[in-house]
Amino acid sequence: MKNQLENTELNRHRIETEFNLGNNWQISEKNVEAQEISFARTDEKFKQGSIDSYGYFAAKNNLLSAQTALLQAKYSFHYAYLLLNW
Repeated sequence: MKNQLENTELNRHRIETEFNLGNNWQISEKNVEAQEISFARTDEKFKQGSIDSYGYFAAKNNLLSAQTALLQAKYSFHYAYLLLNW
């Protein structure tokens, strides 16, 4: 009985962890999409001379940060999946 409760609790924890990491991955993908759109607009404005290099590089940095967060989310999901399903 105690073993069954422990297994049930472990399975619940595994499912919650995978769900949360999967959500993090999806949110990160949407953030990258938004930053790509934002950077494309900023790039156009920079080429037209509407914004300075600071604004351009800030937008580029935001895009790179979002891409890095996406990679971390993917890695965390796969790593946790491997550990939890060992």
